[in-house]
Order: sequence, then structure tokens, then C-alpha cells
Amino acid sequence: GKTLKKPMNNDIRKATFFTSMSKLIAQTMLFFWGIYYTQIGLTGWEQGILFAIFPIVSILSAIPIGLLNDRVSSRRLAMLGYTLNGLNLLGISLVGGSFWALFAIITFGSFGVTLSNLSIDSIFYKTSDKTENKQIGTYVGSYLFAAGFGVFLGGMILDSISIELWLQITAAFTFLIAALTVILPKTATFRFEIKEYSQDIFKVPVMIFIGMIFIWAIHMGAEITSYGLLLREDFGLNYHQMGIYMGITIMAMLLWT
Repeated sequence: GKTLKKPMNNDIRKATFFTSMSKLIAQTMLFFWGIYYTQIGLTGWEQGILFAIFPIVSILSAIPIGLLNDRVSSRRLAMLGYTLNGLNLLGISLVGGSFWALFAIITFGSFGVTLSNLSIDSIFYKTSDKTENKQIGTYVGSYLFAAGFGVFLGGMILDSISIELWLQITAAFTFLIAALTVILPKTATFRFEIKEYSQDIFKVPVMIFIGMIFIWAIHMGAEITSYGLLLREDFGLNYHQMGIYMGITIMAMLLWT
């Protein structure tokens, strides 16, 4: 007979909700950071350094955070990550064009973003059924739709209020999400030997995947630093139009995930 697909459980739905909120929060400003940094008088070099902080911190902290998620409840780590990100957004809104203050705050906040993202991913992978591809598709499709909606929402709102005020509103929302992490499941903890992790990294499929991510990163580097400025300064789009143009494109990715 025909095998019935297993329905998604509540733990997966919760993980999907939180990862979607993470993407929504990030994307409300993702393509507008270059415009904001230019407005507050940062040079191209300074902007490049600030944009580089997040991927550098993510690379350096990914393995330690992965180890933590095997040893400490991912729910607690996610709460801490969202809290740090909320402080990051609030801090950026208050320091203006002070490069070194922004450098310190963004470094601090980047760790929080990585911590919450990887912890939610860990909850998903620990509670999902690896034989059900549709669960992964729903998880990824949901957060892509939320990411697109975040760009759309940011563009709509930034036509009416200042970026500083929007950062403060987003920070308050991030603190709310941090408080809501109490509903996440308490996942099992494990204790693997360090050598087991290193053996996984050097497997051929993993190395191929790392290569694919590197190619994707080259694309994202150009897009995040320059795309918003291109649309604003060269194409003459306002925030509203930018939100529609970029947001709908990303939301459409739901259709094939």
C-alpha cells in the first residue's frame, strides 16, 4: 500500500517559527545597512570591516557553539542569543557614526545572532525525521518567506520613520522573541569526542558543501554591501520600492523549496 507521510510535530513547528522570526528580524535591515552606514558618515573601508565582522565571528564561533549545543540545552542558548542580538540592535541605534563603538557592538551582537541561529537549527535537526524531506522543505521555505517579508516590511516602514527608531523597535521585538523561547523543547544533550567532529569536517561531501557555501558567500558579499546602495543611489528607488523589489523576490523562493 501507499506509505503515508508523517505529520510535522509541534517541536518542529516551534523551531520553524523561531528560525523564521530570526530571518525576519535580520532582513528588515539587511539591504539597508549600507545606506545607513553611508548616512552616518562611515567610509567604504569602515563599512567593509563592519560587514565582515558577522561572517568572521560566525566562522570562529560555529564549532564552539556546536559543541555547546551538544552539552547545554539549545533552548537556553537560543534565549541568550536573541537577548544579545536585541542589545546589539539597541546599541547600534544609540552610538551614531562612532566606528569603534559600532565595531565592538556588532562583534558582540554577531555572536548572539550565530548562537540563536545555530541553536534553533540544532533543535530542528534533533526533533525532525531525517527521512521526511518535506520537513526540511517546509523549514527552509518558511524562513525564506519570512526573510522576504522582512525586507518588504523594512522598506514599507523606513519610508515613514528613522532607521534609529526602527532599530529600537526591532530590538524590542527581539527581546520578546527571547522571552518566548521558553516554549521551545528541551532537547537531549550528548558528549562526543572532539576527534569525531574533526573527522566529519574532512569528509568529501562536507568539503564539497563548504566549497558551495564559499561560492555563495562571494555573491552575498557583493549583495549585502552594495545592492541597497545601488538601488537607492543609482536606480533612484525609495525604501518602499526597494522593499517590494527585493522582498517579493525572496518570498517567491517558498514556491520551490
